[in-house]
Amino acid sequence: RKGSKAGLPPVFDENFKIIVAREYLTGQLSHGQLAKKYGLTGEHTSRYFVRWYQKWLQAHELEAQADLGGVNDWKSNCLRLI
Repeated sequence: RKGSKAGLPPVFDENFKIIVAREYLTGQLSHGQLAKKYGLTGEHTSRYFVRWYQKWLQAHELEAQADLGGVNDWKSNCLRLI
């Protein structure tokens, strides 16, 4: 399957990635300590979780802003009708 962009299926649940990333970002444990605590293959896995979480969080913040924009547009349209 040379050239395939399908990739591997996710190995870790999103909720688990979020838990590990938040624990690191709050300064409670180092990458190595998290790897040991959760039985990860190494520090690189928790580092990946943190990078993944930061991208995930940014994407969800953009979605929330877009949703609020839709609400504001709806309010504006309602006010125009009054």
